[in-house]
Parts: sequence; structure tokens; C-alpha cells
Amino acid sequence: MAGTLGDVFEIAGRGAVVTLKDFDGSVKIGDQIAIGDHKWVVKGNEMPGRPIDLNNIPPRRPVGVLLADATKAELLPLVGQPITVIKAGTT
Repeated sequence: MAGTLGDVFEIAGRGAVVTLKDFDGSVKIGDQIAIGDHKWVVKGNEMPGRPIDLNNIPPRRPVGVLLADATKAELLPLVGQPITVIKAGTT
């Protein structure tokens, strides 16, 4: 599954939310988002402007993902970098 890291937002008390641009695949809570040597666990997700069915994301549709233990400061330098989704239980 491929895409790039888009925008980064921080929600007080929750963590960092990122958008995955040009995303082709699926992402569920418990999966990991990997960018280079960095990995974060997905705590929440949504597909803006549509009912959420993250098992059937239309190709190249932006997806918002809440990452556990991530900060905006550490993610901002990674914007534009390719991402990989590691399915829960396959690490």
C-alpha cells in the first residue's frame, strides 16, 4: 500500500493527525504507518466527505489518520515522503 504523507495537525490531548495523499490501499486501527525508519500505530481514521468504509477506499482518495505517540514537530519534516502501511499482526 502506498501514498505520501500530506498535512499534519495536532489535536490537544489526542495526538497528531496526518493525511495520506494519493493513498492506494486500506488502513485500520491497529495498523502501523511507516515513513523511513519511523513507525506509528493508527489510533483512528476517517475518509473526509464520505461515509467511512476504510476497507474499500477509492484509489487516490485522501485519508485522515490519528497516530499514537506522534507529534506534529516530528512529522512535519516528513511531509511529502512515501508511506507504507504495515497491517496489524504482520510485523
